[in-house]
Amino acid sequence: MADPKPEDRPSRLPTVRPERHPVVLVVGGPEELDVAALTVAQTESPTIAVKSCGASDALNIAASLRPFAIVLSHDVYGFDADEFDAMARDVQAELVLMRVEKMAPGFLEAALRPWIRHAFRRYRTEAESGPVRR
Repeated sequence: MADPKPEDRPSRLPTVRPERHPVVLVVGGPEELDVAALTVAQTESPTIAVKSCGASDALNIAASLRPFAIVLSHDVYGFDADEFDAMARDVQAELVLMRVEKMAPGFLEAALRPWIRHAFRRYRTEAESGPVRR
C-alpha cells in the first residue's frame, strides 16, 4: 500500500491553546475581599483583571475565564472544599484561602499580597515557557 500524499496526512501542527489572560477570580466575597484582591492585583501588575462571582457560579466562570488565582474565604471554601479544590486543579489556578474577619485596614491586603504574587509569577512562567509541574 502506498504512503498517503502529504495533503492527505493529518496535520502535524501543534495544538492551539487558548490564550490565557491574567485574571484573579474572587468567589463569594465579602466586599472587603473583593477590594483587597483588586488593590493587590493592581499593585502587582496593571494587566491583572479581578472578577467576582457567587459560589454557585464559580465553576462556569472559572472555566470560561481560566484565572491564575481563585481567592475565597474559609467560610465559602468550607461549603464544598473538594469541589473548590477540583475546580482550581481543572483550570490550573492557585487556590488562595483567606480568613476574613474584622481587622485593621490594610491587613487583608498584606495577607493576600504574597499569595497573588506567587500565583502571578507562576502564571508568567507558564505563559513564557509552557506548563509548570506542581
